[in-house]
Amino acid sequence: STVMLDILADLQAKGQKCLFISGEMTSIDMFGYVKRFPKFGQLDILFLGDYIEKDPIVVLKSVLAQGFDVVLIDSMAEVCTNIVDFHGGTFKNAESQVLNLLEKHNKAENIAKKNTTFMIIQQVTKGGEFAGSNRFKHMMTGMAHMKWTKEGDRTFFFSKNRRGGDMSMR
Repeated sequence: STVMLDILADLQAKGQKCLFISGEMTSIDMFGYVKRFPKFGQLDILFLGDYIEKDPIVVLKSVLAQGFDVVLIDSMAEVCTNIVDFHGGTFKNAESQVLNLLEKHNKAENIAKKNTTFMIIQQVTKGGEFAGSNRFKHMMTGMAHMKWTKEGDRTFFFSKNRRGGDMSMR
């Protein structure tokens, strides 16, 4: 989360319209982040927990309708769980609703006509495998996971990278 928030804040500082959507954090949690990383306090943030009595899909549609250059979602699993908790149904159905919404905004179907880039934090299994549907996996341009190497370095490993280039980054 911290690495992705850092990237998002840097993009915003360069003039991109950015949004952070948190399915799990609260404004109190964010306060702690902002104390350590003041630039995070400049981000537009949607805490889904602040809308516990409202339909999460309606909230997401309403906020995303303005149009953003880049949106960070932390995490897809938590956002989908919020939808299941509100509507019932299956996780797969909730994921499908979110993916449909992301696809719409990726195609600039919003007020600002912006092709939105989504950075999504998603859990992986204990073995480091992607935890999500095939549709989710196939919609992603790039997938990375971060882990500590034996040498003690924190490294990003890419398991999918449609744009090419170096597949690891330290």
